[in-house]
Amino acid sequence: MTIERKGIDCIQQPNFLKIFMATNSDYAIPATSDERRFLVTDVSSTRIGDREYFNQLHKSCNSLDVQAAFLAEMLVRDVSKFHPGDIPETLALKEQRLFSFESHQSWLADFLQAKENTIFQHWVSFAALYENYQKWCESRKVSSFQIVSTQKLSKYLAKIFTSKQANNQRGVFFGSSRFFAVESFEKFERVNITQV
Repeated sequence: MTIERKGIDCIQQPNFLKIFMATNSDYAIPATSDERRFLVTDVSSTRIGDREYFNQLHKSCNSLDVQAAFLAEMLVRDVSKFHPGDIPETLALKEQRLFSFESHQSWLADFLQAKENTIFQHWVSFAALYENYQKWCESRKVSSFQIVSTQKLSKYLAKIFTSKQANNQRGVFFGSSRFFAVESFEKFERVNITQV
């Protein structure tokens, strides 16, 4: 990494930076389907206000016996198959992907879960889907800068579902049921919209 001190030339140093962040915010990190930078976990709230537990934990962390036992365990633990780039696929990471969605991704998640939706087992034109997307953006007061073009939405949908042409129009077939459509979306985006 580059180090630049005031009034002194830049120098390069090895980067050993590791950052641990804690937040109470629902949206913590910008996560994508190919996320490889962040390990995201949810912390249990069962110990909130349990001073005795945390006092004992703090005491144990400062104990030389506990530190020695921890070091001994770490020295014999087999980490030959560990790679820091193998980010665990946690439910918390999947939730961060949902919070990081662009407008067309959020629209599709809502669209697939809408109870009144009867598009399953039917072909739907990209034009009709884009009109639905625009109405969704209007109802959510999405900024015009965040609304994607019809081409981008069409390409996005074609990556997830079967693209077909009918009546001289392109469109998609979402699948035989809501379950299969949601499953295709969740697999593509690596999220769990039904568990949030």
